[in-house]
Amino acid sequence: MVVGDDISYPGIIGAFEKSEKTLGRAINPTLYNREELRRKLEADNAFLSRVLKQPRIFLIGSDDDIKASR
Repeated sequence: MVVGDDISYPGIIGAFEKSEKTLGRAINPTLYNREELRRKLEADNAFLSRVLKQPRIFLIGSDDDIKASR
């Protein structure tokens, strides 16, 4: 999952190429802007609920940023 206001799929997919080669599989990120994330969190979105219950690796940001979105 990637959250940001100035992101696009074509704009970020190149950032995953090295990791895909290392893992030997494709990475298919889900993109949200901050407003979409806030709305989905308020609606108890099933996908986000599952993701937020699992261990995560933050490249930028933290759990505090997610909490601030609510």
